Amino acid sequence: MATMSSSSSSSSSSSRPHVLLLFFFLLHLAAVGADEHFDNLLLGAAQRLPPPPPDSFLLVLMSHMPQDVSLSCKTWTPGSSDDYFQSFSLQTNEARRKYFRLSDKALSHGYAVSCYYAYRGNFAADVVIFNSLRPDADQCRVKNDGCRILIDADSVMYNITRSGGKQVVGDLPAKQCKWFLFFAYDCRQKPHSHPFVGRVISRWQWWTSS
Repeated sequence: MATMSSSSSSSSSSSRPHVLLLFFFLLHLAAVGADEHFDNLLLGAAQRLPPPPPDSFLLVLMSHMPQDVSLSCKTWTPGSSDDYFQSFSLQTNEARRKYFRLSDKALSHGYAVSCYYAYRGNFAADVVIFNSLRPDADQCRVKNDGCRILIDADSVMYNITRSGGKQVVGDLPAKQCKWFLFFAYDCRQKPHSHPFVGRVISRWQWWTSS
């Protein structure tokens, strides 16, 4: 009997890791499902969604900056508290496709996508990448091939035209700093030839707001 008891205990013990692995796998699936739901609410990840309706909107965001650009974007309409956030990074030469739908009410009242921007100790707020009240907003629909926004290597934001030309939106902050471990010092603002997009903010403002 003692031998059987020992064998049963050993078998039960050896099965516990498998149960734990299954448990964490299910948690992972639930988290992925939550991410997909959140993407649907704001700017859907293209690879997770079926082909969007032609009247929905498409933004293609690209970066040629030497290192990753961090964006934390929210949607808003005047007088509404229903804001949705989504944070993501743009790697060098990466293009991200973001879809969203708008109701007639949102279109008539005004609808915007505004982002917090971060790049190597440089921070900005109110970087608007879409506004439904702009005369050319309809060009951002899927049926019109969407709108393309480029952050170039010189930290200038552009709208890319249908013919492949560039329309300057404005400059993004890009201080040139010396670094010791994770600490920047002797920072100097890079010369800019265009007005800033949005407004320059501190690291603390970015941490507490984005």
